[in-house]
Amino acid sequence: MMSHVDVMLKLIDSDNKQSVNVPPLTTYEDVTFQHHFQPLNDYTNKWVTLEAHNTAKCMSEQNYISSLNMKNPNVKKAHSDMALQQAHIQKLYNELISIMNWSFVPHSTIETQYQTYQFYSEVYHE
Repeated sequence: MMSHVDVMLKLIDSDNKQSVNVPPLTTYEDVTFQHHFQPLNDYTNKWVTLEAHNTAKCMSEQNYISSLNMKNPNVKKAHSDMALQQAHIQKLYNELISIMNWSFVPHSTIETQYQTYQFYSEVYHE
């Protein structure tokens, strides 16, 4: 996160005439939770992890959208690179959430799924 703040400060610095590059996430690139993670069952850790996952997702989306809106190629690339890094961080949180069995996927019956399909199919074809 600090490197992203540093990149943003350099991009908005009107005195900076040099190209700005996003440094790689070398510290965390090879992390796999299966080998380096000690399980935590604490309720607070669960919600902090879920919130951090959501934050990484939102930041990735925002940086990607920002990259699409930028005209300067260096600024566009920096935002794109930051979006990809945040997506990678989100993936790491996904692994942790999966290992800890903290994900929630609501299950519906086939009948409920079919009724939903019928409703939207009718709306779409009107």
